[in-house]
Amino acid sequence: WIGRCRARGEETVSVDILAAGCYEGTVLVWSVDTACSPPAFSPACTLSKVHSARVLGLCFAVSEDRSATVLISADEKGVIFVWKGPSPPVFSSALPSSSPSLSLSSPPIFTAMQQVATGGNNLFNCAISPFGYAMGAVQCGGATSSVHFWPCHHLANGGHKRKGDKRAGAKMLHPRPKGLLADCHSKCEVEQAQTDCFSLSSSSSVFPRDTSKMRPFATQLIAELEEFEEEEKEDGDDNDIATSSTINHLLRVASGIYSSRLHTLKGVERSISALISSLPALFKKCQDSQAVFKAMEERGERRRRGIEEEVNADAVKKARVLSELIKHPSSTLSSRIFDEIQSNVGEDLTELMRDLQKVDAEAKARRQREGFDALHSGAYIRHTNKLPIEKGSSSIPHLLSISDKV
Repeated sequence: WIGRCRARGEETVSVDILAAGCYEGTVLVWSVDTACSPPAFSPACTLSKVHSARVLGLCFAVSEDRSATVLISADEKGVIFVWKGPSPPVFSSALPSSSPSLSLSSPPIFTAMQQVATGGNNLFNCAISPFGYAMGAVQCGGATSSVHFWPCHHLANGGHKRKGDKRAGAKMLHPRPKGLLADCHSKCEVEQAQTDCFSLSSSSSVFPRDTSKMRPFATQLIAELEEFEEEEKEDGDDNDIATSSTINHLLRVASGIYSSRLHTLKGVERSISALISSLPALFKKCQDSQAVFKAMEERGERRRRGIEEEVNADAVKKARVLSELIKHPSSTLSSRIFDEIQSNVGEDLTELMRDLQKVDAEAKARRQREGFDALHSGAYIRHTNKLPIEKGSSSIPHLLSISDKV
């Protein structure tokens, strides 16, 4: 950052602010006097304990009221920090009396003001747009690269402000293209609420003030969860409804825990209370599902003639999966698979029961018609032997059909 300021008397001194990003995650900042050769440097201000990776991107801006220099630093893990520094150099007007001026006798002081996350690694550079409307950051990962944009408030990059600029009501051209996960982790809402409540001078510069636009994905998810709760009560079995309800509570907690809206936080509180009792069932369902999917991945094999060879692998695998489903009835697959089996063999089972009832009825009528009982040993023995044969004859076709379908 280069500018000019009035020193003591009328002497004009060129003053820079120089910043350097370091491999260990620190940022060094100096005041520099460029009027002499070589330039004279102030002691360095070390900005540490915020970045945990190499700082590869740095850019400067000026607050809209020119009361502070703003430094933005970006590291390799995709984390961006906004720093508030001393008043920038001015050309003719005096510096605000409440703002510290640049001096070579002491380091320029910068304090962390806000944290931003891109939701990914390999962040290599960042920049502020010419009029301070937006911030951009370059992210490179593997074969793909992308540029992230954020709307900015309260910045006038380069100290310039367009005539008639009404920034408070200006429409931001670039929505925040962050993902849902990054939105859930972002604390921008609570940071903004804290800044507004205490009238902090370090007003948030990266996010707009409208909280509904600060975390758009998380806000949309919370609204959809409220609509979904009404719909799921109308259809679905009890087991599915219970699982869906637990998932909804988890999503509400994840997306609303950093909200600044009281209504949302009350919903988060209710969801946390509900999760205390519902998480054990979800835990059991997860374990059961793992057992079933493990059976799906195993190959059916048997040992024959001393050689390990695959025998009807598909059928054996299905039998193993069905066995696991019976042992783990709460898995996410159980209900649908058994419903499918039942629908395929239901007609055969109905006909089988009807034919067996018919054989019993005919045997009872024959016994009554012929009038024998256990005292007529020969006839009784013939009858008791004939009944299972008739039942078997009626059952075998249905059992074979069921076997084929299964």
